[in-house]
Amino acid sequence: MFWNTKPDPQPFGVPLDRLEIALKAGHVTTERDGNTLIGRQDGITTRISVDQPKDRKTEEGAIRAVVTIRIELPSEFSSFIAKPKFVDDLNRMTTIGALMIEAKRLLIGSRITLHYGEDAWDLQALLIVSAALSSAQSMLGAVHWALTKERRADDSNMESSWSDQDLDEVRGYLSHISVCTAGNRGLTAEFGLHDGSISAVLGNQDTALWRLVTDQPHPQAGGGLFCLLEMPHQAFDPAHLGLIVERLNAMEMAPLDLPPHIGAWCTGTLGNNPAYVTFLPNFLHDRAGIAVNVSVWAAGRAQWANAMLASLGVKVAAAKPFEAPAASESAVRAVLTAVRSCAMVMLESAIYIQKELVNVRIEDSLRDLTVAVCSSLVGTKHDVISELFEVDEFLAMKPTKSEIIVRVNRLEQWLWDVIC
Repeated sequence: MFWNTKPDPQPFGVPLDRLEIALKAGHVTTERDGNTLIGRQDGITTRISVDQPKDRKTEEGAIRAVVTIRIELPSEFSSFIAKPKFVDDLNRMTTIGALMIEAKRLLIGSRITLHYGEDAWDLQALLIVSAALSSAQSMLGAVHWALTKERRADDSNMESSWSDQDLDEVRGYLSHISVCTAGNRGLTAEFGLHDGSISAVLGNQDTALWRLVTDQPHPQAGGGLFCLLEMPHQAFDPAHLGLIVERLNAMEMAPLDLPPHIGAWCTGTLGNNPAYVTFLPNFLHDRAGIAVNVSVWAAGRAQWANAMLASLGVKVAAAKPFEAPAASESAVRAVLTAVRSCAMVMLESAIYIQKELVNVRIEDSLRDLTVAVCSSLVGTKHDVISELFEVDEFLAMKPTKSEIIVRVNRLEQWLWDVIC
């Protein structure tokens, strides 16, 4: 007698059958291999696997299942991309998955952990299908941009669907657990990693910095919400940090009780610290509250990463001595003067280029790009100068150090933003 070996349509209660329908709607050829749904399209193979860990009891409730998404990129990319430094650079431009090297092959990995009793399948399914259908194309677009500096996204789709009102909603949630501010196309929050840790400006170095930015589009996906979690831990050299980042991305794929893994660990803005990047394309904006979700997940991820980095021997930078208020205000004034000088140089440079551009023979596409760059420089200058006037008035009100650092961070972010 032959038993029916047809795969379970919903292993451990996870409706793979419905996910298969969604992939087919995206013109993906599918098949089943046990508890794994396999999709193939344009030389890309996607494997959505459902597992159930042996130890399923957690503080958040019993784990029902863990869904991992592995997207294998075409083999021809492995020869020139599968280098740790290039992988790290590309992960800074990830959308909802981490570029990884497994057995000398490139893949993009994501993970969703499901618990009994939660009512979150609609969001989880959206993230799984989005990772399966869009992560590869977004990453390949990032590769194209890295190699040619040519953006594939339509210029008409570069504006973010997220507004300052959306960010203020996130601020309302995070303000209960962190020092947080929002406005002017961005949000900044600090997550304390130990009891009593509030803000780096107060001398607490063991805080993780969380940022949401709406004016930093993806070269392939276009407009969206750029999310960055910066850990304060510092590696002793780039090679060491590369191993740490690689290890963290691998650990995120394990069947553990962790926040959804829909981003990538990479080198942070300090150059020697680990950071976690996520980019939510505009099509995810319609999912109400998703910016709040990723922010809450970031707070949990910061605590987990703090413990993992400590176990790997990576330490938080030593705290600096607490400065007297007068010295601190003097330092802030010096920073504001430097910011003002930078803004004026940006304006003068833009005006000079605009004046001389009529005398330069270049292709129309490059001319248009140059005009756009100059416009962005002028716009950023106006934003910075307006903010500086507000900060001058703000300092006269004797704000706390934590309030000062948020305003200074905002100015720094504007000056560092990619403008074109």
